[in-house]
Amino acid sequence: MMIMSVFTRRIGRLARQAGVGLVAVLCFSACAGFRTLEVSVLQPGKLNLEKSNLRVMFLDRKLIHETDRFTAAALYQAVGLRRADVVDCFYDGLRDGLRNGVRSVSLTKGLGLSPRYIPDGVVPTPMTLMEIRRGNRVGNNQYILGMEYCDFGLVGGREVHLDDNILLRLYRVADGSVVDEVRSDTLGLRAETVPGDDFATICNFFYNKGWAYAERMLPTWKPTLRRIYGGNRVLELGDYYFEQEKYDDARTVWTRALSMKPIVAVKAAVNLAWLYERQENYEAAKALLEAALKSYPGRKDPALQNYVEDYLRDIQERIDTEDEITNQL
Repeated sequence: MMIMSVFTRRIGRLARQAGVGLVAVLCFSACAGFRTLEVSVLQPGKLNLEKSNLRVMFLDRKLIHETDRFTAAALYQAVGLRRADVVDCFYDGLRDGLRNGVRSVSLTKGLGLSPRYIPDGVVPTPMTLMEIRRGNRVGNNQYILGMEYCDFGLVGGREVHLDDNILLRLYRVADGSVVDEVRSDTLGLRAETVPGDDFATICNFFYNKGWAYAERMLPTWKPTLRRIYGGNRVLELGDYYFEQEKYDDARTVWTRALSMKPIVAVKAAVNLAWLYERQENYEAAKALLEAALKSYPGRKDPALQNYVEDYLRDIQERIDTEDEITNQL
């Protein structure tokens, strides 16, 4: 079986890899003259939900398009997966993604619905307030995240179509209003395909979609990379102090290096920018990087210039989203 338009992640691995703050030193490249740090930075969610501890119920409405009704057996025969399995993968990704956020979220799973079949292409109407509250289903939850449908139809009998296979709605329990509606093709993907492993590919696809929706709901940690440059005694002395957590000494040494030859000064600016960024002094980091770009002719080291430009964009994004993140905490 072939998988169409899918990117994947090994289930569970993502949650272990995503951390908070400074995670790990990944490598040192003697040729490039820098250490690469894997760090995590906060990114805002797309929704502004209540600031109190959130209580959310995930509910699979079990609305199944006719095509899936007749291809489910073929999918199970081909890769050993049932519809309930892929829904569980989505739920696991949602749960782990919320755990990677900065707010406490209570997530439960709604049970008890029976499958209902709908014509292909039909978009289900939203649940009514009566349906939401039926049987005291919601308990004390503030929101219901409804999986309105979940398709995994076979194309030509040998490909699984996963481009736009999920419709999600987030309902406010208090009044039954739909506060968010999104299809899976607009949710970002977080990993590459697993070649030759259809089971993992499909499961991880749904897991990633669940994680992506968690990122939509609230601020979460995003892994990224930063550099600490060496290749010069002064730069490396500052790095020594930095590793010893003597940050004032590191700042003093790297500031001294700003008056050295241009390539050293630019690298010192990058190191200082990370020092300021980790202290959440984004404006100081931005000023250093902007000055470095103005003073350094990039043709001497285009790769260094490209990194500084990328880093400056990251810092500007952190400045632009700082208030947004604060309002979501």
